Amino acid sequence: MKSHANVRSAMRKFELRPENTAELIFYPLDNPISVAIISIKKSLSSASATISNERGFQAPFVLYNNTTMTRISVYIDNSNVFKNIKTIKCIDRSWVQLYNPLKLAEKLAGKNELVSVYFYCVPPPPWLLAESEESKKKHATASKYYAAIGKLPKVEVKYGYLQGDKKDPHEKNIDTQLGIDMVTHAALGQYDTAILVSNDGDYISAIENTKKFGKRIEILFFKGYLAGSLKRGCDLTRRARKSFFEPLNFSK
Repeated sequence: MKSHANVRSAMRKFELRPENTAELIFYPLDNPISVAIISIKKSLSSASATISNERGFQAPFVLYNNTTMTRISVYIDNSNVFKNIKTIKCIDRSWVQLYNPLKLAEKLAGKNELVSVYFYCVPPPPWLLAESEESKKKHATASKYYAAIGKLPKVEVKYGYLQGDKKDPHEKNIDTQLGIDMVTHAALGQYDTAILVSNDGDYISAIENTKKFGKRIEILFFKGYLAGSLKRGCDLTRRARKSFFEPLNFSK
């Protein structure tokens, strides 16, 4: 075995098996070297081990099992999403505001295991019911939309509330509730990766505390709106695309 670098490059060809032996294929591919794995300590996604070959070379490595799917939880700040899409629709009206959060989460999770989706919103304000027929229709549409989301598998709707009157309303307990949930679920080991759908820089504390539990953080953001603190704090950023937001079919 020529060097540690050769071993590291070969790890891409390694596959964890029930027995304590495996075969590492080195480059060029016609030079296979059988090795023994000792002191193996397996987990769901990796194993710490020492490898050795017939020439007496030994080295410690962490061996990753690429066949294990990552458990994904998606946290959607719908108040933030709704405002961003509303702004985008001024330029491109084909974007969907009443989207399907489960379809969005599935696209973000990819081939990994989607374990849960949390959708944070505020109920429609009651003063809409005392106004025009159009306002009453908006109230009814929003109520039916949230009710339909609550019936989707793996999706839980989490409500905040509005404070103040219609001239100066303020949404409360959205970012606080989301941040607490993300950290609590990390502490309970409910996921491996959290995907946050929001541009709000107020989530940086929640991200920092979540990562203390060894969790990975990804963010879906809208172009031109990502807070710098979020970009620095997460492991991966992805820009929101129109194709991610499919309409949710429900009776309006």
